[in-house]
Amino acid sequence: MRREPATAKLNLALVVGPSREDGKHEVATVYQRLDLADRVALSPAPRLRVDGFAADTLVRAALERLAGAAGISSSW
Repeated sequence: MRREPATAKLNLALVVGPSREDGKHEVATVYQRLDLADRVALSPAPRLRVDGFAADTLVRAALERLAGAAGISSSW
């Protein structure tokens, strides 16, 4: 298992634009990093599994890209 810090931030402004053709929105934010962090732990799993949302494609895509950047299979 690998643990890494997840630095905190405080959103000072968040502007969500109109829907695009793909149903997503452009987002602009102004934030301040804080001198706080959680520790996030990831460990291998038999397959990639995302719980909580039936069609959570953003989280799944992020996990797949993370695995690709690390040169490993996407199973978290």
